[in-house]
Amino acid sequence: MIRIEETLVIDVIGEVDVYTARTLSQELDPRVGYFDRIVLDLTRVEMICSSGLGVVMAAHRRMRASGGSLTLVAEPGGGVHRLLDIVGIVRGSGVPHIYDSVAEALEAARGDAESSG
Repeated sequence: MIRIEETLVIDVIGEVDVYTARTLSQELDPRVGYFDRIVLDLTRVEMICSSGLGVVMAAHRRMRASGGSLTLVAEPGGGVHRLLDIVGIVRGSGVPHIYDSVAEALEAARGDAESSG
């Protein structure tokens, strides 16, 4: 985990399945509401199941409720990015924004902070 200003970057590695989703939740839960912005870097995630998506979506809803934002980074054209795109189409605007790189997500977070502050 890296903290850049009021943005926390969490690097997730491997598979996010029914067993590891709990660990992701335990990492995210205490940080939701504490940071203004969280960037969840999924570029090194090989697979994410519905349990993992549920953790991400719950954190996203709680961040929005606290006035913050959760954004995602996924490898362009990769399986995780395609799955997140599908979820976005199905759920509409209630899904976190997906960036292709952490740098892009951080730049957007800086822009959001400047426009709101």
